[in-house]
Amino acid sequence: MASRAIQIRKKPKQKKLVNDIDDFIENHHGLKSELWVDINDCFISSLKIDRKTKNPRYIEQLAEDLKTRQINAVVARENNGKYEIISGECRYEAAKLINKKLLVRVVDWSDDEAIATIISENEKREDLCDYDKARAYLEYRGKLSIRNFAEKYNLKKSQVGELFQLEKIPQAVCDALPMTKLRAKQFSDIAAKINEGGTYIDAFIHFSPLLLSTERTITWKEFIARVERKVNPPRPPTQQVLERHIFKAPGVKVASISYKDTEFKAKLKKPLTYKQKEQLQDFLEKLK
Repeated sequence: MASRAIQIRKKPKQKKLVNDIDDFIENHHGLKSELWVDINDCFISSLKIDRKTKNPRYIEQLAEDLKTRQINAVVARENNGKYEIISGECRYEAAKLINKKLLVRVVDWSDDEAIATIISENEKREDLCDYDKARAYLEYRGKLSIRNFAEKYNLKKSQVGELFQLEKIPQAVCDALPMTKLRAKQFSDIAAKINEGGTYIDAFIHFSPLLLSTERTITWKEFIARVERKVNPPRPPTQQVLERHIFKAPGVKVASISYKDTEFKAKLKKPLTYKQKEQLQDFLEKLK
């Protein structure tokens, strides 16, 4: 079926107020390589695998924007009368949402050139998480080494190395942790621990709620420390250490302490402060 593409006019018509996208089409004058294309004649390229996680709210806001103007064209290759979008996936999704024509810049690129453009664009974007970036780059990698991949796409070898650590993390761990919020360096931390032994997998899954909770914040360093303590628990503290570091702290007055195996009971003369409760909680975690 022939494409319903409309070439942009070379000479401007008389200026008028822009009320909607149809008016904008008539008034906007882009490059010769740009076309206004029916949204049904466009599709996302199979090479465009970098955006696994999408923000519906952002798409809706962009759609409202596109009702009155489109400044930046999506980049696409012509493919059997259709337009295969290489860059501009969100604009495509937004235009599709409101069933409006899409401003398309037509290019004649090979797959390698298209992938290079996608990767180059990704490096400039702040809204793309490292998890989505890593999954896409691993699919683009083929048989390339970390060094060759970095050189081919003009990336830092250290950055690529950290991103590629994702392939060493079991899917069960990825499903449990908030991967879209983690950085590539943290992928390396997880992979390094898992490489030491399979028991770390259960530990990461066990403590994953700490990273998901909105009630209590925990640093990455504290999270890794807890994982480490679960896999390699420290020796139980002696009675003297327990009394000295918890109940003999300034402002804490103990009425009595009794011990039985791994349990203890303490009666305090005054309630613990919030900070002291936090210290006690952290201390008890080490005993688990």
